[in-house]
Amino acid sequence: RREAAEGAATPAPGGGGAADGRRPGGGGVSMRDLSEIKALKKPPPPIRMLMEVCCMLFHIQPVKCPDEKSAQGRLRYDYWEPARRYLLSDPFFLQKLRTYDDPISAPLRSKIRKYFRDPEFTAERVRNCSKAAHELYCWVSVLLQEPANSPPAAAADSDLAASPMHPEIQLSPGAAADAPTSAPAAAACAQEEQRCWTVAPTAVTAG
Repeated sequence: RREAAEGAATPAPGGGGAADGRRPGGGGVSMRDLSEIKALKKPPPPIRMLMEVCCMLFHIQPVKCPDEKSAQGRLRYDYWEPARRYLLSDPFFLQKLRTYDDPISAPLRSKIRKYFRDPEFTAERVRNCSKAAHELYCWVSVLLQEPANSPPAAAADSDLAASPMHPEIQLSPGAAADAPTSAPAAAACAQEEQRCWTVAPTAVTAG
C-alpha cells in the first residue's frame, strides 16, 4: 500500500541536506509522486533526463531501441523503460532514496553534472513538466553537492567518452562547470529538503 511504502523508512530527526555532511533522504518524495511520473506516456526531455540520472545513481543499465529520428535505422540508448520497471515500479524505491549512501565516483559525478548544465534540465523546466518530478530533482541536486571538506571533483571526460548519454543534450558554451545548479537553486533545494525532514511520515502496517 502507498501508506506503508511511504512509512517504510522514517528519517532521523534533524536529518537533511549536505550542509551537515549527510546525504539527503528524499523526504519530499512520495509514492504518489513516483506514480505520477510513471504514468507519463511520453515524458518530456527534462523528465527523461531526470530518470536517466536516477538510473546512473542506482546502476540501472539502459536498453537499446530503434532511433525514430535516424533514417539509417540506428539504435539509441533508452533509460525510460528501465527507469519505469526497476525504479518507479519498485515498492522499496522510497526507502532506497532515504537510505542512499553509495559513493559517487568522480567520473559519475562529472557525467551527471553535464546534465545539470543543459538548459533543458533546470529546476524550473522540471517543475513546469511535473511538480512530482521536481521533488526528485531536488533530491538529486542536494545529493551532488560536494561536502565542505572534499576537494573539487577532477575532470573525467576521457573516461566518459564511451558512456551512453541522453542524445538530445546540447551543452551551452558559457555554462559554468563548477556546480550542478546555481547557488540559489541549490540552496533552495537544500532548504526544501530540510523542511521535508521536519514532518515525520506516519508508518502504517501493510494489510
